[in-house]
Amino acid sequence: MAFMGSEKYPVENAYDSFVSGHGGFCNAFTEGEYTVYQFEVQSEHFAQALDIFAHCFRSPLLSPSAQQREVEAIESEFCLAVNEDASRWQQVFSQHCRPGHVYGKFSWGNLRSLVEEPRRRGLDVQALLQAFRRAHYPPARMKLVLAGPQSLRQLERCARDSFEDWSCAPDQAQDQAQAQAQPQASDGGHGAAEPEFRPPLDPAWKQRVQKIVGIEKGQRLLLTWELPPSLRQYRSKPLAYVAHLLGHEAQGGVLALLKRRGLATQLSAGVGDSNMESSSLATLFVVQVQLTRRGLANWPLVVECVGRYLQLLRRAGPQRWVFEELRDMAALAFQFQDEEEPADLAERLSVEMLPLLGRERAHLLQASTRLWRFDEPQVAQALRRMQVREARIDLVASSFARLLDRDRDGDGDGAAEAEDEGEGDCSDGEEEEDAR
Repeated sequence: MAFMGSEKYPVENAYDSFVSGHGGFCNAFTEGEYTVYQFEVQSEHFAQALDIFAHCFRSPLLSPSAQQREVEAIESEFCLAVNEDASRWQQVFSQHCRPGHVYGKFSWGNLRSLVEEPRRRGLDVQALLQAFRRAHYPPARMKLVLAGPQSLRQLERCARDSFEDWSCAPDQAQDQAQAQAQPQASDGGHGAAEPEFRPPLDPAWKQRVQKIVGIEKGQRLLLTWELPPSLRQYRSKPLAYVAHLLGHEAQGGVLALLKRRGLATQLSAGVGDSNMESSSLATLFVVQVQLTRRGLANWPLVVECVGRYLQLLRRAGPQRWVFEELRDMAALAFQFQDEEEPADLAERLSVEMLPLLGRERAHLLQASTRLWRFDEPQVAQALRRMQVREARIDLVASSFARLLDRDRDGDGDGAAEAEDEGEGDCSDGEEEEDAR
């Protein structure tokens, strides 16, 4: 909506037409706690494109006619998203959250949520849209990144020409000053005390196994742990330590054992890039296992294998040599990384600059890659929290659609189709191997 005309550039598609007409593109995406807007254009037209971009935030028209067209575009995107397993899993997770928790909200937009439901409740969407912009789009809450072949002085001049005289209302400026003055907890425990962690999920849903009908072929097991926020632990990255060991594919790892038993073909572990998986409220650590048909039939054994490996890690305790290996590999990856596209660099830095992440200015370029400090207590705490009994268990398989059909017809009890292999435990007849 912001890009559909402004007071200075009132033509509805002025921004998109100018950028695409000069060899560029524009894009935007919204996460749970922030939205990113970006464009790329030929360098000789950068200053003009930036001015059009700036006025989309300074004085957007937000016209009712444009609103209708935007709703149609959102509905189209929603119809595509509902056919993605990741989106379907996210919505099932949200439905199982504690009453009133922000994670329980409908995180998408569609025709029903933006038009039909507000109309039923007698709400003025246009007024709500204007109020939302005034509340959440003051200049003090934004971060701007410019990347291009121009000199730093030239880029600064472009920014000043388009943004310098844009000021926020006195009440917004006061709120922003208070927010910046408030101490924030940082990696290492300095600053204000962390607020009490309130896990998103309703505890009742941790004691069940959710079977989700998948769209994609194959079958997957997901183990999800709700952990305290970890956005600010960028210097030590304790969850990267755990993810590295759980996801290791060498002999002695979980995947190697599952492959030997014919239960799985792939395994990934860690915290995703989305703001839902890593936010100021919680961190979702997910172990996702690509199961064979045999693995689906014996999914409790797969869960046991992951649980037994976590027990080994807890028993061995955090190992400095593992961290040092990760630290050195990360340093090499940063030193010899491919040159980043300017648009990707600008997008990444605009997020890294957010107060939400607590990055030091000197670390902005390196924070997402490098590790600086071994935090043994944080690693140990994460491992203590990652008990199997505390995990949410989801099974996703397209074959579950047949079970639903059988249940509707009264011919089945909803149990998963199983190939009875007589599986016992995950020891594979060998002594417990040392955790790598």
